[in-house]
Amino acid sequence: MVFIDMQRFKALAQVRRSISTIYRPLFTTTRPISTHDNQPHKEVLVEGKASARAAILNRPSNLNALTTNMATRLKKLYESWEDNPDIGFVIMKGSGRAFCAGGDVVTLYHLINEGKVEDCKDFFRNLYMFIYILGTYLKPHVAILDGITMGGGAGISFPGAFRVATDKTIFSTPEIHIGFHPDAGASFYLSHLTGYIGEYLALTGERLNGIDMLAVGLATHYTMSARLNWLDERLAKLVTDDPSTIDASLATFGDIVYPDKNSIVNSIPVCHHLVQFSCFCQRKSHVLQCVGPDPFTFVPLWIRDGPSKVNIYCITSKQIGAVLSAKAVTIWTTVFCFSLLDSSEAEDWRHIGLKYHHDLGAKALRVYMPCWLLHLLLKIAPFKLKQAIYKAHSIGLLRARLELIDKCFGLETVEEILDALEIEAARSKQEWCIVALKKLKEASPLSLKVALRSIREGRFQTLDECLVREYRMSLHGISKPLSHDFLEGVRARLVDKDFTPKWDPPTLDKVSEDMVDHYFSPLGELDSELKLPTHLREAFI
Repeated sequence: MVFIDMQRFKALAQVRRSISTIYRPLFTTTRPISTHDNQPHKEVLVEGKASARAAILNRPSNLNALTTNMATRLKKLYESWEDNPDIGFVIMKGSGRAFCAGGDVVTLYHLINEGKVEDCKDFFRNLYMFIYILGTYLKPHVAILDGITMGGGAGISFPGAFRVATDKTIFSTPEIHIGFHPDAGASFYLSHLTGYIGEYLALTGERLNGIDMLAVGLATHYTMSARLNWLDERLAKLVTDDPSTIDASLATFGDIVYPDKNSIVNSIPVCHHLVQFSCFCQRKSHVLQCVGPDPFTFVPLWIRDGPSKVNIYCITSKQIGAVLSAKAVTIWTTVFCFSLLDSSEAEDWRHIGLKYHHDLGAKALRVYMPCWLLHLLLKIAPFKLKQAIYKAHSIGLLRARLELIDKCFGLETVEEILDALEIEAARSKQEWCIVALKKLKEASPLSLKVALRSIREGRFQTLDECLVREYRMSLHGISKPLSHDFLEGVRARLVDKDFTPKWDPPTLDKVSEDMVDHYFSPLGELDSELKLPTHLREAFI
C-alpha cells in the first residue's frame, strides 16, 4: 500500500510551492464554489475550506460511477490545487450512499455496442492519468470512503496519503464477474497486501467492510459515519499542509473497532510480516534495526516484509530487551507485545486467554493476536486496550484464516487454486471457503487467469508501471477479439440482470496461454501506449 515519509513529503511540497506560479486563490468558505452550469462541473463539485479544497463526486443516482468528464475534471482540479500555495491539502468524498462504485461500465458497454470504442479509450486514459497524479501528489490527500467503494472508486482514492473508512464502507474489486480485470491501479495495491490476500480479493471479488479495510491496510483510519460532519468541520478549520497534523486530526475522530464474526479477515494474525499500516513506518525500521538478521535456529520465527514478501528477519529471546521502546514486533507464529503492564495486569491477560507467555524482566507478552488488535496497541492507552480486549474476547475470536488463504491463493495457477479450495472446503466445511469457491466458479475463466497474472506482475512493479500495463490490458479487454466477456458480463449483471453470463471460453481448460498473452501484449499501431509524466513527478510509492 501507500506509505509516506512525512518529513520528505512536506519538504517536497515546500519545494514545489516555492517555484510555483502564484494563482488566484479560490473561495475559502465551506460553501460549494460556484461553477459553470454544465454537466462535467455538476458531476464533480468543489468546496473551499480554510487551507483545503474538497472534490465531491456527485452522481448519487449512479453511485458516483466515474465518467470521462469526471476523470478529466479531477485531473485539472488536482493539478491546479497542487500548484496553488494557498492550498495545504485536498479532500475527496462522494455524495449519497456511495463514495464511488467505480467506472461507469454500463456507459462503456453502450459505447462499444455503438462502435464508439475510441470514447472508451479516452475514459481509461484520463482515469489512469489522474490516478498517477494522485499517486505522486505533493500535498496530503484525505479520501472519505463512506459507502460503496469499488473498482475504480478505490483506484482514485487508495494512492492518496489518508483513507478514512466508516461503518458504511463496502469495498471490493468485482471486475472478474463482469469479464474484465481489476484495474485502476488494483494490481499495485492488491499485490502489496499481506501474504496472498490480494489474489484472494482479485479472484473472488470478496467484499470488505471498513474494519476489514483497516485490518489489511487498505484504510488508514476508521470512524463512524455519524461522526463525519464533525470530522468535516475539523478539517475545514485546519490551516496546514503538514501530514502529521492532518493525521492527528483524523485520529481524533477515530473509533475503537471490534471484530465482525462474519468477517473473512477480522482475526487474521499479523504474524506473517510487520503490518504495513502508516503508523508502523518509523517503528518498523527501528524494530528491524534492533532485531537484526540473527537467525532463530530451532523455531521458525520470521518476518516477511516488502512487496516481494521475500525479505526474512528473525528474532531471538536475547533481543527482546532491545526493542522495548518499539511497543510491538510481529513474528511468524506469535506476536510480542511490549508494554508497561505490571504483573497483575499480565495475569488478567492470561485469564481471558490472550496471554501465552509473560517475562517479568522484559514485561513482554507473547500472544496470538488479530491484526486489528495489534493496530490498537499503537492507537489507544493501556486501560482502553484492556477494555477492548475484554470486549473482543466476549465476542469470540475466529481462528486465523490467513494461513489457509496463503496456502490456496499462493499457488501458481487458477486451476491449482480451485483444486486446493475444493479440498479445503470439503475438509473444513468453512462457509467462507465454500463461498470463495462458488465465486471463482461464477467468474469469467479468462478474467481469472488474466487477473492472477496481473496481480503477480504488479508485486514487482511501481505504480506507473502497473498503470501503463493495465491501460494496455483494458484497451485489449474492450476490443475484439477479447471484448466478448466484458460485454457479456455487463449485460448479464448490470443491463439485463439475468445473472447468467455465457463466458467465452466457458471453462478454464479452454483458456489458452495465447489468449492471456494477448491481454498483456503491446498495443498495435493504431493505439499509443499510456504516457505518464514520470520525468516530472517523483513517486512516493
